[in-house]
Amino acid sequence: MSGTRLAGVPNGIGIARAVSGNNMAYIITDTCTKDELCVEACPVDCIHPKKDEPGFEEVLQLYVNPEDCIDCGACVPACPTNSIFILEELPAGLEHFAAKNADFFAGAKP
Repeated sequence: MSGTRLAGVPNGIGIARAVSGNNMAYIITDTCTKDELCVEACPVDCIHPKKDEPGFEEVLQLYVNPEDCIDCGACVPACPTNSIFILEELPAGLEHFAAKNADFFAGAKP
């Protein structure tokens, strides 16, 4: 469920996800530059693929593993391109990135 919260990250989101059955916390969108600053900020190593992992060169962006994410929000301020959003705050028109993120970890090609 919800882990340690950071200042400025809304409370109650983890609870809403638990009730709805949607455990996806954060979504990375197509403005991601794969600079890995979010990877360095993540305390649980849930952002993939990393430069040393297969598939890094082929993907256009990074993805947050919903099974491993502790919903802490550390990745958000680390992202220099403002590409990471709380699921519930995805801007209009970017909702499809939630499915793209889930598909990546389900083994589907994003």
